[in-house]
Amino acid sequence: MATLEQQFEWLKETTLSDLINYILEKHHTFTRDEIFNLTSLMAKVANRHGQNHFELFALEKVFNELCNDLDSHLLKEEQVLFPYIEQLEKSLKNQTAIPFSCFGTVQNPVRMMMIEHDTAGDLLRKMREISNDYILPEGACPSYTALFNRLEAFERDLHQHIHLENNLLFPKAIELEEKVFG
Repeated sequence: MATLEQQFEWLKETTLSDLINYILEKHHTFTRDEIFNLTSLMAKVANRHGQNHFELFALEKVFNELCNDLDSHLLKEEQVLFPYIEQLEKSLKNQTAIPFSCFGTVQNPVRMMMIEHDTAGDLLRKMREISNDYILPEGACPSYTALFNRLEAFERDLHQHIHLENNLLFPKAIELEEKVFG
């Protein structure tokens, strides 16, 4: 199986705008869709099976915390950080005025996003622990099975998403800003 680095090798040579578009279309869209779908599925399974599997209530609580964190996180990226990176790239390419930022250097929001990524990772680990690595109980119904399968897929996608931002987008954005302000 290919490592994350190998899977995303092709993205190393792309523009930051194209990388951002990929993250938005693939990962932000998936995250929002799954939050919507998993929230109702989680409530259904917890309400139906929670009396015999108390851990489902704890899992639901942590999942909801993750969803709330992700909702504001995605908005900050989409409305503040990503547009600034795209404007920075465009200004360098077209040799136009450098965009104004309310946050000083791009390193400031990047640092905050990485802290939030760490928090998301902690919550994902907590969910995995509560669910016993998403091992289904004996005789789990189709909804219970779907919930755990989708939570694992959600976790995988979120790890890929975070990897692309932390290890590709953010370092390239910092490097770009250093070129511009050089």
